[in-house]
Amino acid sequence: MRFHLRGGLAPVTSESQPNRMGWVDVARAVAVLAIVLMHFQIWVIAPYVGHSLDVTIWTKFIEQLNAFHLPLLFVLSGFLVADRVRSGFSDRRTLVSAARSYYLYVVWLAIYWLMSMSLETRTPMGVPDVGSFISQLVLPRSILWFVLALAVYVLVFSALSRFPAALMLPASALLTLSTVWMPGVEGADLYRRVVYYAFFFGIGVYLKPALLKFTSGPMARKLLLTLSIYIILFVVSETLPLSGQLVRAGLRLARETGATFAVIAIVVLLCRVSFVARPLASIGRQTLPIYVLHLPAIWVFLAYPNWEGVFQSAAVRALMPFLAVVVIVSATLLIHKAVIRTPARVLFEMPSAWADRILRKGPRRIEAVQAAAPDRL
Repeated sequence: MRFHLRGGLAPVTSESQPNRMGWVDVARAVAVLAIVLMHFQIWVIAPYVGHSLDVTIWTKFIEQLNAFHLPLLFVLSGFLVADRVRSGFSDRRTLVSAARSYYLYVVWLAIYWLMSMSLETRTPMGVPDVGSFISQLVLPRSILWFVLALAVYVLVFSALSRFPAALMLPASALLTLSTVWMPGVEGADLYRRVVYYAFFFGIGVYLKPALLKFTSGPMARKLLLTLSIYIILFVVSETLPLSGQLVRAGLRLARETGATFAVIAIVVLLCRVSFVARPLASIGRQTLPIYVLHLPAIWVFLAYPNWEGVFQSAAVRALMPFLAVVVIVSATLLIHKAVIRTPARVLFEMPSAWADRILRKGPRRIEAVQAAAPDRL
């Protein structure tokens, strides 16, 4: 797969997805970097630092990132498998995609369990014992819920492929809003996120032509419109006394949708600046290792015993979130590069023989199918 940016957008050419546009990789990079930044702020900085001005600025910035990072990732995931999912199970690659996502979920759940048992430090969203591991095979409690959600979405949307978009999108929006009434499960409320973000995956699946149209042509007016919608909804949600869970949930859904499209518009404009787009596109093609490895990397950070002393410096507090993201992303990509060349690559790839069995095409490799899978994050 190759990515080229010469004077604007150009397609990423590959056997599996010849029509894929470069903005997709850049957008995925923006989303996953925002997630790493948020988690480092929550689990490393916040527990040790009070409400100093520099930390507050980072916190406010991250709050804005929260409006789009997960919605954007799910929209892109749906976009990349839209044709396949809408073909239903007649295209058996949908089963490969779902199986691959669940395979990766189980593999990394086991790794999180082993690390949580081994590290003598705080391991937020870890898997503390075998009972937790077994229960999380169906009821997620870690950041891996995202990977599980991809498997669920591919199966569910493929099973419902005969229903039109005019029905499926409103239905998925109602399902998303219904999460306000779903019961909490002690220590396992992340299942509600799997339900909530189905709407955004549906946007990618059912509005793929609209997304392609949105990302082509002049972008300034589209950015102004979507950004204005987001800002208006944000101001309304922050200033007006809103009553009722459903009203607040509906406003949140609309706000996150506006933010997602605004960020897509920004990303398309960024793609016209090659020195910015190229490194982001490279990161965007490797979001799986960043996503699954960044939490263990944070656990390693937490093993350091003197963070309170480190954060006494205002300069450190101001720069640490940015520097930590650089270190974590670099480390995870280096680990992935080393592992993927060895038999241990099964940590990041479902064995091709397993996929071949699903496809019923005998023992041959199917890199193209794996490259096209939505669970590359």
